[in-house]
Amino acid sequence: MQTPHRAFLVQTVKLLSGSVLLFAATTAGPVTAQPPTAISEQTAVRIVQDKLQADRHYRNGLAYGEQGRFTDAARELSAAVTLDPTDADAHVSLAEADAELGRFDEAVAALQRALALSPNHLDAHYDLSRIYLERGQFDLAWRHARTVQRLNPAMADTLIGQLRRVAAPFR
Repeated sequence: MQTPHRAFLVQTVKLLSGSVLLFAATTAGPVTAQPPTAISEQTAVRIVQDKLQADRHYRNGLAYGEQGRFTDAARELSAAVTLDPTDADAHVSLAEADAELGRFDEAVAALQRALALSPNHLDAHYDLSRIYLERGQFDLAWRHARTVQRLNPAMADTLIGQLRRVAAPFR
């Protein structure tokens, strides 16, 4: 599992009415500009606490994955996506742990959630292509491999080569 650099930025602006505007972003992926929403200070604090707790679970999950402790990694990463379901990287990392445990249906579902959040998530497309290749679902493997090739041609070389060797007779 890769350990991407992640930073968490939270900025709050207190309005004269006592409401708080919360701006939060992680650098782990693209930030979608959305108009701020007025929320209570209590809600803002809860959101920040959940994001920070999710990030702690995410980092623990990555550490467990690097140690080969995939059951523990999946548990931590599942907690991370429960607390912050908008973190595409956490979904991808959860999928990688699930795949290592042989839970391919769960891995595919997590990768699809990641792509719903971030349609050009390179690692999600790469991992889906690999899983579909291993499962003999060659059309789906090729579709995601072509997306990888479009996003990062160098990363796609090995994947495309494997698909050509294994899946070419079935095309």
